Amino acid sequence: MKIQNPKKRTQLSHITNLITMARLDGEITEEEKQFIFRIADQAGVTQEEFQQCVKDSDEFTVEIPRSDEEKRQYLKNAIGVMMADGKITEDEAKFAFELGYRFFGDQGEALVKELHAEITKEMQDRTNEPKTMSEEEIREDVKKRIEEGLIWLKQNVMDNAFDILFPAAIVDETGRMLFMRLVLPVYPLFQLNQRQVNDLKSLADKGYGFAQLAMGRYHQLVRPDKDSLQQAERYFLAADKSGMHDAETFLGIMYRDGQLGLADTNKYLTMRNEAFKKGSFKAVEMIAKDTINGYYGEANPEEVLEALLETVTDEQGEWIEDPLQVEPAVYDLIGLAYDKLGDKEHAEKAYLQAAEMGFIEGFEHYLIMKFIEPDGSINDAKAYALNLEIGCDFNSPVCYCLRGSLSEEQYNQIAEDLQPRVTSWMQHDLFEAYKLGENSAPYYMGCNFYFGSFGFDEDDELAWKWFNKGALLSSAYCYKMLAQMVEEGHCPDEELAKDDDFVFYCKLMSLRLGNDDMLIPVVRAYTNGMLTDYAAEIEQYYLPKVSEDDLKGPLPGEDDEEEYDEEDGKYDAWA
Repeated sequence: MKIQNPKKRTQLSHITNLITMARLDGEITEEEKQFIFRIADQAGVTQEEFQQCVKDSDEFTVEIPRSDEEKRQYLKNAIGVMMADGKITEDEAKFAFELGYRFFGDQGEALVKELHAEITKEMQDRTNEPKTMSEEEIREDVKKRIEEGLIWLKQNVMDNAFDILFPAAIVDETGRMLFMRLVLPVYPLFQLNQRQVNDLKSLADKGYGFAQLAMGRYHQLVRPDKDSLQQAERYFLAADKSGMHDAETFLGIMYRDGQLGLADTNKYLTMRNEAFKKGSFKAVEMIAKDTINGYYGEANPEEVLEALLETVTDEQGEWIEDPLQVEPAVYDLIGLAYDKLGDKEHAEKAYLQAAEMGFIEGFEHYLIMKFIEPDGSINDAKAYALNLEIGCDFNSPVCYCLRGSLSEEQYNQIAEDLQPRVTSWMQHDLFEAYKLGENSAPYYMGCNFYFGSFGFDEDDELAWKWFNKGALLSSAYCYKMLAQMVEEGHCPDEELAKDDDFVFYCKLMSLRLGNDDMLIPVVRAYTNGMLTDYAAEIEQYYLPKVSEDDLKGPLPGEDDEEEYDEEDGKYDAWA
């Protein structure tokens, strides 16, 4: 019987081997035949193909193993065949125990369990260890993986890109470079399945620097465990020692944002600059962004632009479009610099070049620059909607979030009978954005539940849940809303509802993460005896920015005699 389909050929070989094993005592019973046929039927094997397997098995001369070692090896082989798909069914387990009893009597059940555990470990080891190949085979395999991995990266299909590039990253520098494009941005990390995380952890624990860096980012952003921030610090330190100096930049960012204690901007700048000297691309990126926006001094996008253009231009003065020669993120940085300088035409070109090379953030920046005005209005609704669809097709978290966010005016223009459907897809899109790690999505979702906007049910518990999710994703405005819910008497957590320390901590975190509206409330709280644990941070970074006049008189909302219309001011606060 000639089978062209490899998967089908493997299935039939599996069935033939099971039949052969069932004939170990000289014949196959009808009960055993029916058991094996059920397995075959579940695998899509036809009755005609099954009969051919029975006939093929007759061609083997079955010799019953005589020594205990031979019997043990035969039994292990039998269990291995049953686990060819990585698992063993209940029926297959029964069959394995029957074989164990035939060979070893009452001790057979314990031996089957032992062999099953042994085979499982061997399968895991084979998954985690690089395949032994000749140098020529390795080069050819890596070349194919890089070519295919680039395709998946450009299409933003991260699951496929991971499985293709992960083995290449183990043995090849280019493979590692491409693999890092999967684990350094935010959204791909939220798409990793548990098997992929386990594969990374296994290699990280064995000392592979790229895997240590990936696990550091995973714990820093996804926060799967209560001590994830501490685990992120440990992995980053190990990765930096292994020569992956982007880890030092990420660790500096954690210090900057107060994820490891007091916020320490000076430590961030020192670590960023040291990593830059060691060749960290992430340090280059952060220096460029900080300089373009003037975060730690005067903004100087011209200087950044000049330096970046030199790295992406060939001898003829043309942009290099090969993603193996140029990091796509560089074109996004060039776009940011042009955008800051007001050169929208060149910014658009750079953003789209980054997107074409697989850097989805480039497309997101293009979309925002091209269609969204400073006041939040859309200048070309039809083209904007079309581009949002394209972005969602490529799994852009920002595009999902933008598509799931409407203005009140837009929502009110929708026919009343269609509004429930719109509410449903808004909720879907915001949830998809959240699953991809977009930290503004929980803010919008939480606000919709808190204020009962856009057809959402007003629900304080769901609002609280979503703001907490956003806080875990380092959303400044989710921290702000957690504080606001407590202050307005809508916190569903009875203990936190009475905890002033929690309110001020949330305001401090919101300020740390970029919400400058929290500057005066945080300093006012400190000068009134709160947040004393953060005295060094507040006195160094925040207090010098506040004048004496800012500390006089009531804060907005304090001692306000105005009568609120509904819900103790909830709607006024939202407005």
